Amino acid sequence: MGFAEALILAFLGGMLLNLMPCVLPVLAVKVTALASMGEHSRGERLRHGLGYSAGIITSMLILAGVVIGLKMAGETVGWGFQFQHPLFVVTLAAVMVLFALNLFDVYQFGIPKSAAKLGQNAPSSDRRSFFEGILAVVLATPCTAPFMGTAIGFAMTSHPLIIATVFTSLGLGLAAPFVAVALVPAFYRIIPKPGAWMGVMKNFLGFALLLTVLWLVWLFGRVAGPDAVIGLLGFLIALSFGAWLYGQVQYRTFDLIKTLAVITAVAAIGVGGWLGIGDVSTGGPAPQTGGDTEFRSANAEAGDIDWQEWTPTVVDEALQEARPVFVNFTADWCVNCKVNEREVISTSEVVDAAQNADTVMVKADLTHMDDILVEELERFGRSGVPLYLLYDPESPDDPEILPQVLTRSRMIEAFDSVR
Repeated sequence: MGFAEALILAFLGGMLLNLMPCVLPVLAVKVTALASMGEHSRGERLRHGLGYSAGIITSMLILAGVVIGLKMAGETVGWGFQFQHPLFVVTLAAVMVLFALNLFDVYQFGIPKSAAKLGQNAPSSDRRSFFEGILAVVLATPCTAPFMGTAIGFAMTSHPLIIATVFTSLGLGLAAPFVAVALVPAFYRIIPKPGAWMGVMKNFLGFALLLTVLWLVWLFGRVAGPDAVIGLLGFLIALSFGAWLYGQVQYRTFDLIKTLAVITAVAAIGVGGWLGIGDVSTGGPAPQTGGDTEFRSANAEAGDIDWQEWTPTVVDEALQEARPVFVNFTADWCVNCKVNEREVISTSEVVDAAQNADTVMVKADLTHMDDILVEELERFGRSGVPLYLLYDPESPDDPEILPQVLTRSRMIEAFDSVR
């Protein structure tokens, strides 16, 4: 792959990333915000979109810098790998809870007067857009869009300047649809005028963000162990109480009551964090990925998938027996992976096609860091999951790389081709 091709694929992948389930909560919030600006000038809407874009590009450059630094230090890195660390999941869950509480009007994002004077040319809505752009990138990292995996894989094995440029192109693609919507007047003619419905929609989106928190709590249990979930929930409750208490006195002048309320809020959050997540380690026991793990959806009728855990020899051993091999590189924090597993891989027709081809089903689980699996990903030019390989015994050195967004017909066709 050439550098120009990587930039194009990164841009297209960034655009398609907007359609992935990870980014949809923030994107819905941004579209609703644009709806409230229907009477504003084109320049104001553009500034709003550019603030969102600036947050995305800044986050991408920071992410690229972290990747470059870790690679120079000899660490193994990849797209979305930060979700392997429990404290990152805790931080993101806390941010999402705070964002949801803001949508419920429990408190408001306040700008200190001193900061407002320093940034008089940047309205508070622009600063909020910048923050939402950062949040969009953070939420996007457990998803991998079509085209994106190849571009990021190319960047991860290249010069630091190429890494930064490809990540920037990815960010531009992620921001492009929103900026386009902000500039198209026709968009504002197909949505209701600003009114009471905006408040209802804002509250509804708060619940959508809490669903994201639910997923993060489940993921935290997978990476830190199920016993740690209660501690996380306790911390999130303490955080919510602190935010609520702050909201009660947010617009009071500083007096004894406000001082006591702020101190109590900070203390509650601190104690909740210390008791709930203070002893969180770098990860719990790795989940089992063998034949006892069931990933079948409710409509599956055939026998359960007998997943074998990936090892450096399991593929070669199966190929020597003249059996095709399907390798599923996945992780619990990968939303695309879970959607593909439930809606495609585990359905009865796909399972039947795999069984008819006498396929060995292998799972390579990256929920926890595994340098050997990361090296295997890099061998196929990828830096993140999902990755789906189908080995044919007749051409064992040239596996077919299946799309990152699977369909049942595509899977059945692939299994039929190796029968």
